[in-house]
Amino acid sequence: MSDEHTKGHANTTGEFKSAAQRAGATIQDTASKIGAETAELGEQVYEQGARGARYVSKNVEAQPLAALAIVGAIGFVLGFLVGRDGHRAHRR
Repeated sequence: MSDEHTKGHANTTGEFKSAAQRAGATIQDTASKIGAETAELGEQVYEQGARGARYVSKNVEAQPLAALAIVGAIGFVLGFLVGRDGHRAHRR
């Protein structure tokens, strides 16, 4: 191989290496940004969940019988739906 060919090959290899390093840095930067945004979103979801739990707790304390009736109705409907699916499975 000639010196020019060897230099050209080394040049191309260096360019590929440089491009790969830039791509790696970009990927790391993007991953860091996504991680920070995900953490912030997680905190927001947690805060909203905590507010919802306080709201429900406050209403259950104020009207325990109504809350019990609502939970019982939800349980009844879910039980009915699950039972219906079970009957379908036995018919097949």
